[in-house]
Amino acid sequence: MKHPLNWNGYTWNRELIPDPKALIDSVHARGVTVSLNDHPHDGIRPHEHNYAEFAAAMGAKDGEVPLFDLSDRRYMDNFFKYAHRPSEDMGVDFWWLDWQQNYLYPHVRGHHSTSLSWINELYYRDSQQGNRRGAGYSRWAGWGDHRHPIQFSGDAQANWEMLAFEVKLTACSGQGGCYYWAHDIGGFRGEPNPELSVRWTQFGALSAALRVHSTKDKRLDRRPWISGEKETKAMRRMYHMRSEMMPYIYSSVWQTHNTMVPLNRSMFIDYGDQKESFGQPQQFTFGDILLAAPISSPGAGADLTASQRVWFPAGEVWYDYFTHEMKQGGHTADISKPLDEFPLYVRGGWVLPMQPYTPRPASASLDTLVMRVYPAAKDVDNTFTLYEDDGISLDYQKGVYATTPLRYIQSGNKAIVSVEPVEGGYPGLVKRRAYRLQLPAFQSGAKVKVNGKIVKPSYDDTVGCHVVSVPAMPLSRRITIEYDK
Repeated sequence: MKHPLNWNGYTWNRELIPDPKALIDSVHARGVTVSLNDHPHDGIRPHEHNYAEFAAAMGAKDGEVPLFDLSDRRYMDNFFKYAHRPSEDMGVDFWWLDWQQNYLYPHVRGHHSTSLSWINELYYRDSQQGNRRGAGYSRWAGWGDHRHPIQFSGDAQANWEMLAFEVKLTACSGQGGCYYWAHDIGGFRGEPNPELSVRWTQFGALSAALRVHSTKDKRLDRRPWISGEKETKAMRRMYHMRSEMMPYIYSSVWQTHNTMVPLNRSMFIDYGDQKESFGQPQQFTFGDILLAAPISSPGAGADLTASQRVWFPAGEVWYDYFTHEMKQGGHTADISKPLDEFPLYVRGGWVLPMQPYTPRPASASLDTLVMRVYPAAKDVDNTFTLYEDDGISLDYQKGVYATTPLRYIQSGNKAIVSVEPVEGGYPGLVKRRAYRLQLPAFQSGAKVKVNGKIVKPSYDDTVGCHVVSVPAMPLSRRITIEYDK
C-alpha cells in the first residue's frame, strides 16, 4: 500500500501477498521463524486496515491520529493489540524494531529514560507473552540494554576499515554488557566487493548472529550464492561451520547468561595476567575454547591470500581449526590464509562440542554429538558443559534444561574423553545419542578403547583426521573413550 508516511505499515498488501498466513505457514513448515521490520513512530494511520478499531479504543475522532506516546500505557497496549497482534495471530514470531527517531525524541515524555531504552524494554516484554522467552532485535540503547538482545550495529559502510572496526567493537562491547551484536555482513551501502563479503562472513560466523543486510541496490545483493564460484564456496564453508558449531555456541551463550562473561571476549578477559593481552584489538576469544583473528584487509594472488597478526597466549597450545597445525603459546605470528580460511584456533586440552551440518542448526535434534579434541600443553583435567533446552520457552528459568559434562583428562601419554550422564532434561530432549570423536593429532596405530572395548578409528577425509564413532546410547549412560595421545 503506497502512502507518503513510510515509517509504518501494518496492513498486508493482498495484491502481492493474497494469503499472508499461508505464506507464514509455509515458512514455518521449513523450520524457519518469521520476523517483520517495524518502524513504529508514525503509529497507526487512517489508511491502515484496523485504524477504526484502534481509534475507537483510544477515544479518537475519525481521521484523528493519536500521537505515538511511549509514556502512555493505554496507547502502547492498544498499539501492540492492533498493530502487532493481527500479524502475530498469523504466525509472525518477533519484530525487528527499527527505531530511528532518537534525534527527534531522545527521551520518554516526562521522564529521563531514553526513548530507545524504553521502547526496547516494551517490545522485549511484549515478546514474552505465552511463556516465550524474549526475542528483541534493535539498536543498542546503552547501559542496561543487555537485557534486550540482540543488538544490530545498523547500516554499516562497506569497506575494510568498517570490518576492522566491527571486530574491535564486538569484543570491546562485552565489557559494557553488550554481548550480542548482529552486523550488516558485507556492509549496508558502498561499492560491491565479494572478497570483503567473504571476510565479513567469516567474522559473522563467530558473532552472536550471522546476518546479511543491505540497502535497496541490485549491485549489493547479499545472497551468498551469487557472488562468484570462489566466493560462494568460501561463504558456504562458513555457514556450514557455524551450523556445526551450534552446540558450542549455544552452550557458550548459556555461560554468558549465567556469568556475564562475554561471548566475544577481548583477550585480557581470559589472559589479563599477560601484558600482551591488552594490545590485541583485532582478535578475541569466542567462548572458552576458540581464538579468532578475522582478516580485515584485501588479499592477493589466485587464492586472495591475506594475513592477520595473531598473539597466542602463553601457557596454552593452539591448533588451527582448518589445518590442525599446532602453535605454541607465548608468541605472535603473521598468519596467512586463502579466501576460504581465516585465523581460527582451538585451545588444546578441551572437548569442543559440535554437530553434523544441518540447514536448521538451532532447531535440529542433537542426535549425534561431534566432539573435537586436541592435546593439551601439559597434563590437564578440563570439563566443558554442553547445555540444551527447548529454545523457545521460559521454562529454563525453572530449571527445565539439560547439561552434559564433557571431560578431557590427559596424563602423560594417555588421554580420556568422557561424556558424563546427562543432568536434568526438557520436553524434546533426545533419549539416545550417537558420538563422533574427532582426533586430529591422533597417532595412527594407537589403541583406542570405548567403554573398555578396543575399537578401530576411521579416517575422515573431509575433516582430515581420525574419528572414533560410538553408536547411539541412552543419555543416562557414561561414555568413556581412552587412547594414546
